[in-house]
Amino acid sequence: MKKVLYISLLFLLVIPSLVFAEEEEEKKYNNYLKTLEIDGYKIDFNKHISIYNIDVPVEVKEVKVNAIAESSKATIEITGADNLDDNNKIIISVTAENKEVKKYIINVKRIKEEKKEKSSFFEITDEQIKTGAIFAGIVAGIGVLIFIIIRIRDRKIEKGINKW
Repeated sequence: MKKVLYISLLFLLVIPSLVFAEEEEEKKYNNYLKTLEIDGYKIDFNKHISIYNIDVPVEVKEVKVNAIAESSKATIEITGADNLDDNNKIIISVTAENKEVKKYIINVKRIKEEKKEKSSFFEITDEQIKTGAIFAGIVAGIGVLIFIIIRIRDRKIEKGINKW
């Protein structure tokens, strides 16, 4: 009985500490990001994908990058997010506790937005829609009145009444 008790006690004390030690060991090597965001821009972040591309208007001089590491023991360094020129590389370096580094790269391209010639056919304002609906209603109403007048006239002609 004592032997069973000692073995049970051994399992209760040793096994959890081995599992905890294994989890702690994994944290030492974890250099992944949990989240990666760029204020004002959408990227589909996946911790296993290390290169991303975004286009920003030429007026943008810097972007705000928000990154959170999976491991609380990892450190993050972000370089290249300010003083943007036409083509830029923002590098997010995640250093695990064991000093292994994983780099995520965001290629930022500043582009000039071309001014589009306004086309009233494709770009219709709410005011134009309202005006068009009112006009269409008036035209439909006049069409119905004309139809009714013609039908009344035709019936009078059928009955032999020619007075208007």
